[in-house]
Amino acid sequence: MSRRFIWKPLTILTVMLSVGVAAGLWIRQGQKRTAFFGNVDKASGYRCRFTLSSNWHRHDSLSELASDVVDVMSFTPPELSPVLRWIGSHIPHRSESTQLPPFITPEISLITNTVRQPSDASLFLNGYPIVNERGRLLTERHLNIDGCPATVVETDLTDTTPPIRAATLLVYTPDRKVVYIVRAFLLVPENQGDREMEAIIASFHIEKVAPPTGKR
Repeated sequence: MSRRFIWKPLTILTVMLSVGVAAGLWIRQGQKRTAFFGNVDKASGYRCRFTLSSNWHRHDSLSELASDVVDVMSFTPPELSPVLRWIGSHIPHRSESTQLPPFITPEISLITNTVRQPSDASLFLNGYPIVNERGRLLTERHLNIDGCPATVVETDLTDTTPPIRAATLLVYTPDRKVVYIVRAFLLVPENQGDREMEAIIASFHIEKVAPPTGKR
């Protein structure tokens, strides 16, 4: 047997092993989760906490917050795994991906706002927050997070194939003076963001960590 035919399968095997090892490390990193803690609202003493996959990258862009904003966090999705990058560059396939319009960034964001009129009944329906999202409503569900009323909705923002989807979690503190808004813009074929949003919801907590001062 010639060396040519010996080296070719060895080369293929080496590439496959290298890709497999890199993919294993990438998956293991994605399984790790990092805990994040929101800023404490001084007036009420509340803050939120949740976990996020270690593959996601935080990139807060606001240096100054408006007077009614307690906190802003933004996270961008991880790059494709080594396996998917290798397949994409070596194996011909038909792409079904959709490009996000320029006014939408593929990310998960958290905004913590104070509520100017906590007694405003129009913000709630049957005791749960009302989420006003543009687009076609797909699902809506209600949760109780640490005694706090919460609503989760998913909407299709576009009529493209595949569509661009938004998932939104809205949570109010028991006194309704602080609201937490977690929003993810998702590309439907790449359901990584969908899984991550569900993991955030499952790990989301509201806790009182300081005595309320009544002043912001």
